Amino acid sequence: MGLSAQGQRRTVEAVVAKTGLGEWTVTVEGKSAAGRLREIADLAETLVAPDAIVTLVWPADLADHLAQVALNDAAYARAQQEATAARVALAAYLRGPVDDPHETVADIGSVMGLSHQRVSALLQLRDQ
Repeated sequence: MGLSAQGQRRTVEAVVAKTGLGEWTVTVEGKSAAGRLREIADLAETLVAPDAIVTLVWPADLADHLAQVALNDAAYARAQQEATAARVALAAYLRGPVDDPHETVADIGSVMGLSHQRVSALLQLRDQ
């Protein structure tokens, strides 16, 4: 149990079910344990060999919500990266060339609604 013949960690599925108000059960490899929702991942780990990788299988309705949150989190992360890139581009445009700056970081910050320290940090990203 645990490592496969090739020495790789084995992945097992732990099926989670709601059994009552605030009560959940996790079943893995024929063994079950009950507890609160916050305990389910730890309970699943205790039911298998220490070197096994446990994947929780949530009830379908909860799994749908978790998947939607994961998609939104990924979209949010991409949007943050794009917003930072746009801020860097705007700060660089307003500042001009490194050797011949057009605007001060304080003036750029005023236009962008940022502190001069944040503008300086954005310009450092441009210069990397």
